Amino acid sequence: MRRWDIPVAVIGLILGPLAETQARRALAISQGDATVFFTHPISASILALSAILLVLPLFFQRRSKAR
Repeated sequence: MRRWDIPVAVIGLILGPLAETQARRALAISQGDATVFFTHPISASILALSAILLVLPLFFQRRSKAR
């Protein structure tokens, strides 16, 4: 994407609605039980990685301000 100067936000615009639809479908199948996202190792790993990637910039920002 960098090669052709396509913004990374385009992926979010494309995959966002698709991910939301699939999350709703999974919740409907599990009858509203959100633990379905944590019971399978692959989905739990993806959620953990997402959480780490969200928190990591905040950690580095605080660390740089402390110095």
